[in-house]
Amino acid sequence: MRPPAVGALLATAWLISACGSTAVDTITAPSSMLPPPPAAAPSPAPAPAPAPAPQPFRSLTGDWRAVGSVTLTDQATGSTSSYVCTGALRVSTQTGGEFSGAGQLTGNGSSSDRYCSFSGSFAGVVTDDGSVTSFRLQPPLQAHACTPVSGDGTFTGTASAAGPIRLEAKGQWRCGMATAQPFDAQRTVSLTLERR
Repeated sequence: MRPPAVGALLATAWLISACGSTAVDTITAPSSMLPPPPAAAPSPAPAPAPAPAPQPFRSLTGDWRAVGSVTLTDQATGSTSSYVCTGALRVSTQTGGEFSGAGQLTGNGSSSDRYCSFSGSFAGVVTDDGSVTSFRLQPPLQAHACTPVSGDGTFTGTASAAGPIRLEAKGQWRCGMATAQPFDAQRTVSLTLERR
């Protein structure tokens, strides 16, 4: 048997090298066909700034000049009687919104003295916004020939550290007990305090 020709062997080797590769080509899709990358998460909104803390109310300590009035209104007829009061109060201590001190009030004559006279202590409460939620005289202010029916003598109002302090108290009283014709009255006490 004759050995195969050299040319035939070379041709066979060339065909094997051209067609016999078993490697798999990697197919790469165009970039336009790839899904977009996931969107970045939005940054959290900044926290709101905290509200400023309320400023504590300034001190009321010191001396105050007082001017006021006591008005009695007959509930049946509507007639009124008014008496002028003057005096001085000293706020000697204050802790936070609670303040206290002592002072006196008088009328401007024998008639008004019977409704305005006061000598003693007082205590009150003021809030940061300047509201006076409680102010009481001790002993309470009295009214000649009258007895209280309702109301405890507590004043409310407004205050400024530089002044004024405005106070008012209302209550129902039975008056005229020394006469033959007693009557029901509303008593209104108003005080205005100014720095001395």
